[in-house]
Amino acid sequence: MSNRPASKGRKYRSYSKKEAKPYSTSSPHATPSPHATPSPHAKKQKRSKNPYHNQRRLTLFGRKPVFEALSDPRITSQKLFIAHQARGELINDILRTAHGIALPVERLSGIELSRISKHGKQDQGVALDVEAPLHQSLEERLKSPLPDRPIFLLDGLNTPANLGMLIRSVWAAGAAGVILPKSGCAPLNPLAVKASAGVAIHAPIWTCESSEEAVKLLKTIAMPIYGLAGESNDSLYEQRWPQRSVWVVGNESHGMSSAVREALSLAVSLPMLNAVESLNAAVATSIVAFELGRQRLSDA
Repeated sequence: MSNRPASKGRKYRSYSKKEAKPYSTSSPHATPSPHATPSPHAKKQKRSKNPYHNQRRLTLFGRKPVFEALSDPRITSQKLFIAHQARGELINDILRTAHGIALPVERLSGIELSRISKHGKQDQGVALDVEAPLHQSLEERLKSPLPDRPIFLLDGLNTPANLGMLIRSVWAAGAAGVILPKSGCAPLNPLAVKASAGVAIHAPIWTCESSEEAVKLLKTIAMPIYGLAGESNDSLYEQRWPQRSVWVVGNESHGMSSAVREALSLAVSLPMLNAVESLNAAVATSIVAFELGRQRLSDA
């Protein structure tokens, strides 16, 4: 115990380490370094959990895809995420471009970034949220008239690379849109976006809970529904198909689900030679999309 008399002057409060108020030695007007580590006391801006916002947001990853997206005036970027350890000339170019358009940038650990990109081994330390303006729910889209162009409904397509290639091909062939159920299909993740060469950002993609729900909604507007089946005697090349139609793309191994198959107006086959039994789902769908496009152009 101290024999020192108690002070009668100003009282001072002692602070524990947990209570200690953080301070910064930098000027409030200083330009932050691209590689600066954010204060642990800084409040992070959370990504929106609003389903409406998420529906129109895509996440890209990889240094070159992110840089190309930032440099494309047609793409509206929302936020850039960069790992603390990310370095290099292309990272500097990405940061300069982001700062040039006043884009929010957040520095994260590699683990935190991998939770956003979903592919820590391929993201190369960078991810980017972008707007996808033509993405919406199928139910919402059907409130407006549809164009006289084919629509492609995915039924169990579970490979992101196939999803991306399919979107790119059918959009190039003039399709009205792609219906992507949340259940049973590959998500439109960065791998799918990368496989689409960025087309998935601009193409109309309509979501629903399941392919069965999509069929029910489409039946209410009297849309004919077709699907590919190898055993069918009706060849794709032997008929003139209505442009206002839906074409089902089944699972890569098992084809269409029984519920969707029962709802078809007609099953259609692709004639194949040289004892080849089947094609990749994205390739087969591309053939259908471009044949429908050829028929549409010949009727013009």
